[in-house]
Amino acid sequence: MYQALYRKYRPTTFDDVVGQDVVVKTLINAIKNNKLSHAYIFSGPRGTGKTSIAKILAKAINCEDENSIICDKCVSCTQINNKQSTDIIEIDAASNNGIDEIREIRNKVGLVPTTGKYKVYIIDEVHMLTTGAFNALLKTLEEPPSHAIFILATTEFHKIPATIVSRCQKFEFKKIENKKMFDRVKKITIEEGIKIDDKCIKEIVRLSDGGLRDCISLLDQVNAYTNGNIDYNSICDVNGIIGYQTLINFLIAVFNKDLKYILHNINLFDDNGKNFVKITEELLSHLRNILLISVNKELVDDSEYYSSFINIKTEDIIYLIETLNDGIKNIKNSGDPLLAFELLILKYCNYDNEKYEIKMIDDEIKEMNCINKEVSTIQEISSTSNNNQLSIANECLENTDNSKENSIEYDVESESNFLDEKEENNQLQNVEMENENINNEKTLEFDENNNIENENSCEEYDKLSIEELISRLQKIRIDNTLSKFNKQILLSFKDKMNDFKKYSSSVNYSFAADLILDGQLKAISNEYVVFMYSSQLTADIFNRKLDLVEELISKVFSHKLKAISIDEENWNIIKKEFNEKTREFSYNTEDESISKCLLEKVNNEKKDLDELYGSLVQYEEENK
Repeated sequence: MYQALYRKYRPTTFDDVVGQDVVVKTLINAIKNNKLSHAYIFSGPRGTGKTSIAKILAKAINCEDENSIICDKCVSCTQINNKQSTDIIEIDAASNNGIDEIREIRNKVGLVPTTGKYKVYIIDEVHMLTTGAFNALLKTLEEPPSHAIFILATTEFHKIPATIVSRCQKFEFKKIENKKMFDRVKKITIEEGIKIDDKCIKEIVRLSDGGLRDCISLLDQVNAYTNGNIDYNSICDVNGIIGYQTLINFLIAVFNKDLKYILHNINLFDDNGKNFVKITEELLSHLRNILLISVNKELVDDSEYYSSFINIKTEDIIYLIETLNDGIKNIKNSGDPLLAFELLILKYCNYDNEKYEIKMIDDEIKEMNCINKEVSTIQEISSTSNNNQLSIANECLENTDNSKENSIEYDVESESNFLDEKEENNQLQNVEMENENINNEKTLEFDENNNIENENSCEEYDKLSIEELISRLQKIRIDNTLSKFNKQILLSFKDKMNDFKKYSSSVNYSFAADLILDGQLKAISNEYVVFMYSSQLTADIFNRKLDLVEELISKVFSHKLKAISIDEENWNIIKKEFNEKTREFSYNTEDESISKCLLEKVNNEKKDLDELYGSLVQYEEENK
């Protein structure tokens, strides 16, 4: 009768054990120094050698040869090899989990061994015992006869009562390294005369997920399918997975959000009977490799397969990994795995990569914003005169369109507080002309000393933090906007606000469009525009993305404007100052070095976060 390869090549001595060096060394030293415990717990993943080492330990402690650990020649070793020993009792706790079976063990444990030195009880899947059975085992484990040793094996250590664990020595088995499994499988294929290349062996090892028994079983199964001539496609067919190139092409389509190609291939997977849980696991494996390659190519074998993903953003990869990882449970439990898988992929295709990029730094900036918000508020309050009891005038601009869909407001003063529109326009034009003259004078003066001031500014701004740069830019841009505030410009641009919605599905501008639509337009001039947000955090995100926001504004308005945002609390303070004229809002030429330095610092911050993440991934890989 044919014997399965995993049984044929099961280790019979400690030298044959693969990948559990710590466990083997500890047990050998215990045998040599005669320091055996009366009870052991072997825990760890399936197929890592728990039961095999338990049998080897039973054979070693009963071996009659004093000059070796296992001689395989004495009566005891021979009987154990031939499965004729009555001193080695194996119990499957999954099918013998009742109190009666444990009581029978307790009644017979006092009997002395027949041929060997010890009676060894190997209880496999011990976590399956009932509560009553565990209680019946307690006393025996605490005070067993000197000739009895218990070895409890389990894949779910957390299910074993603490009272049992405290009476045993615990050995934790780990997943076996891929290289060691590769060497073992390579040796077996040579001895069995199986034709297979190294690439296929690596794939079988990878699919086994650290379990050598599963690895050898899969080899045996594929060997039967191909009749001794194994290729890569046969491994995919037997295991129900999809080939490398097909999955790579599918991932490329996902990152490109090519829905037609994606849905077509998903239907093909379903027609071919592929397992969507395995497909998801394979995608996660590839995505992990892509992520590692971005840190160091040497961390991944066959890195040439992933050359197409060099330009994919790290944030996109991470978000897809999280989406698939969170949704794989739904696929397993779903009555329609095809639909569950399609929803996962569509969820990614509809996500906004810019929003996710910002989300990555939320935790870092929240803490800084809390401090800056308090400092900013104190500074603003201290500079405000004691007119807090005066009534708050209506905001500078108020959106007469109350549509929730637009969610943009502008302030409108009552007729009693404003001149009629004609007079107002005349006055505004006069003010603008005066401001332009003042501005021209300041510009000329600035140009004369441009080189010196730029040099000094760059040095000064480099020393400032992102929050300090944003604060300076807010002060300048809000003052400049209100000093040349123009209601007519606002009315003309108000009708174009809905045009931002056209960019909500754009790959490049969806984040900026959503951010603008979420805010409230508060003031505008020929050069500047001010948005308000209820949250300090959102306002800060807006100001960190000024380059993208201003680019989209210029596209929609066909007019280049410098943008800035502010939180509601601080805007109310500025509005009060403006309406009550407790502070002068004068125009000052903006130093371009501020926005330039801010952009550089924001980009560097993102690079630092990416490098930090990459270092963490590398550290985790090195310390597995």
